[in-house]
Amino acid sequence: MKRLFLAVLALSLGIAANAADSTKVKTGWSFGAVPAVGYSSDLGVQYGVTGDIYYFGDGSTYPVYKHKISAQLSRYTKGSGIAHLFYDSKYLIPGIRVSAGATYINNPLYSFYGFNGGMQAYDSSLGAHYYAYHRKMFRLLADFQGKIVGDLYWAAGFTFWSIGASRIADKYNFEGETLYDKYVNNSVIYSNEASGGKSLELKAGLVYDTRDYEPYPTTGWWADVCLYGSPDISSNGHAYLKYAAHVRKYISVVPEKLVFAGHIAYQGTLAGSAPWYVQQNISTMYLKQIYNEGLGSSNSVRGMLNTRMIGNDYFWTNLEFRFKFAKFNLFKQEFYLSTNPFFDMGCITRSYRSSELKALLGNSVAEDHSLHCSAGIGLKVVMNQNFIFGPEYGKPFKKDDGPGALNFIMNYIF
Repeated sequence: MKRLFLAVLALSLGIAANAADSTKVKTGWSFGAVPAVGYSSDLGVQYGVTGDIYYFGDGSTYPVYKHKISAQLSRYTKGSGIAHLFYDSKYLIPGIRVSAGATYINNPLYSFYGFNGGMQAYDSSLGAHYYAYHRKMFRLLADFQGKIVGDLYWAAGFTFWSIGASRIADKYNFEGETLYDKYVNNSVIYSNEASGGKSLELKAGLVYDTRDYEPYPTTGWWADVCLYGSPDISSNGHAYLKYAAHVRKYISVVPEKLVFAGHIAYQGTLAGSAPWYVQQNISTMYLKQIYNEGLGSSNSVRGMLNTRMIGNDYFWTNLEFRFKFAKFNLFKQEFYLSTNPFFDMGCITRSYRSSELKALLGNSVAEDHSLHCSAGIGLKVVMNQNFIFGPEYGKPFKKDDGPGALNFIMNYIF
């Protein structure tokens, strides 16, 4: 893995050499890209590219871009693939920030560890295929923000989801029930939603933002609260209304060197019944990663098994230090390196379908509302103060949350 990261880093720096001129104030177009490479014994070799394209115009707004396009196109040799396109600008419509994106992911081994965290025990001896199903996900979103007064903004938008779900393919030679099969066969996942469905989430909220610089804030607050919900467009009885709140704080500990960053969030259900296939989605007024899922994975409680804790309501927090330890020019571009030791934790505060789960597991099974914690460290490569890429390794404190995970991600998670 270390050799793979060094190779990816070297190639990314080489690609960066094709970007704009050597002046400190960037003008025109600039881009950064890295290969999307990996290997899975089940999915095969991953190949593709991921990156960002920036337009700075005459440079008067630098390092703030006027337009940004993020894209990833990658595929595994045995069929899985990702196609992602995202656009962001404060200048397309005067006075309104526009963020829009389209994503399609076909994952024949999408992780599924059940509902309600530790209420559904994790047994690694059952194998990865037991904890998987085939998911095809298409997401289309558009978000808008405009100033109300000072640093307070209104926000509104929509996200359309089309999700297909099925048992893993016979080619994986897994005999017996998977956990997904068991949930379907015992009506923890209802028959009218077992194969997935569609949701059209409409959202509206408020954003308070005093950050000095978005990609790498050193001071300020970034907070948002929103209501979002979906009518029953799949006609399976699942209309719902939810809410989400995020508060983030950035403190400059050593100017230009060390920043403390903290994030606390809560998400819950106000009314209705959401289908199982949207419960892992984390609502956000600005999409920073291709995946916006939790709890667990690379953008909530890092190092934990992906979507390990799925509940009706849940809380989580992320605390980290961001330390710049090297700054240099290379290929006529400005770079710096940063490391970010972190501590994450989260818990389910209200369970999802606990009565159905108890009917399957036994009424004596206790609900899990305990804190689940992880810690780790990351390394970030930053080009021209905007393009941010690097690995993060996290290790959960509880064995039931998995052995730990290394993820290569774009941007900071908050």
